[in-house]
Amino acid sequence: MDLLATTALTLFPSPDHQELGVGPYAHEVGEVVLAEGAQLDATGMDIMWRRTKDSLADHTGTGESARIRLSSDPERGVVVDNLSLDSMLLSMRVRPELGDAFDLGLLLGTWEEVWKAGDNGRTQWRVFSPVSLTLLGFSNTDQDDDQRLKHYISAGMGIGGETIARIAGPLGLQTRLDAKGRTTNRHRNGDVNTTRHETALNAELGLSWLRSKQAWVLGGWAEHRTQWEPRDLEGRDGVDRQYFAGGVRLSARFYQDATPDLDAEMFDAELAEMLEQLRELEDEPTALVEPDDEPVAVEGITIEEALGSVDAEPSDDRVDNTQVHWSEVAIAERIDPIFPLGLDAAVDTGTCTVRFFVDKSGTPVNIKPEVCESVFLKPTMQAVWQWRFEPLLEDGAAVPVEFLYTVVIERR
Repeated sequence: MDLLATTALTLFPSPDHQELGVGPYAHEVGEVVLAEGAQLDATGMDIMWRRTKDSLADHTGTGESARIRLSSDPERGVVVDNLSLDSMLLSMRVRPELGDAFDLGLLLGTWEEVWKAGDNGRTQWRVFSPVSLTLLGFSNTDQDDDQRLKHYISAGMGIGGETIARIAGPLGLQTRLDAKGRTTNRHRNGDVNTTRHETALNAELGLSWLRSKQAWVLGGWAEHRTQWEPRDLEGRDGVDRQYFAGGVRLSARFYQDATPDLDAEMFDAELAEMLEQLRELEDEPTALVEPDDEPVAVEGITIEEALGSVDAEPSDDRVDNTQVHWSEVAIAERIDPIFPLGLDAAVDTGTCTVRFFVDKSGTPVNIKPEVCESVFLKPTMQAVWQWRFEPLLEDGAAVPVEFLYTVVIERR
């Protein structure tokens, strides 16, 4: 089972986020770039926006991204170095210095196929393949004698990886590296079709300040592209053009809330149904399977004791709770939930997201289930009511806190 799905991304409220970044950059283009002794001076501004929507069920990350790079030219003033838009349905590029006066790809676009992913509470990571496919595209390049758009088909893929690691408290380290290739076949009326090949290598490294629903990232990035295109019957090819760009970026990430927008009455009805089902199992013992497969009975806790006042309104002593990210509160004592018996052997993990209300001493005064399958609700609540936390200090004084936490239940 995919680790990303089983842990429900405990590092952030959700994998879904939007990011907006801006910063200075420099670039160089030619048959050979970054020759020995060459220096790059920041002469432009890079503006980036991207939205990531990870589908945990089918291991596919989709989304959209847009980028514009404006550079200065002594003769022409401010010019567009790169204008691009990528989404699941279309892609568009204007890259004059890479020979693309205009490039529009329709009927499928770009996405990321995730191979492996995980989140252990301190590090979130994934390995993926960037994939692009265009079944109907139109382009005009600097290899065309006329200004008419030529239609094309293209395909590309690559490999990449990214990690987000919490170093200490809200301070984190983010890295991303991906390499991809793309081949485009262009139809030219009255002439042989031409094929353009392009490879790209991208790298990002930055420090982040992590909050419950947002993160600020300061770091550097670099991009290198190599492009070549056979242009005649003799098959003349080779490295026609290379492009390198690098810069510094300050960006903000805004994460979606992991808690779905449920109708209050619907949620109450579903919770009441779960409680009724659990009460029917209240007197049945829960067993833990040890490595020798000998079951050990564990004395149960009543549903009322386990679930606490989940139907109650917040009491006065919780009105002024400080809402924090779970990583800001250290766990002093932890009891792992017992995996329910009788589940399919293929199911080896489950998750339950709960909202903790913790008093000044670090003791939970209320725990409310937010997103949890009914089969995992009882063992989760039995365990988390026994948890204790280190008091959270603000200006030297302990304060009551409230936070979401995703508990992982594993078969042992």
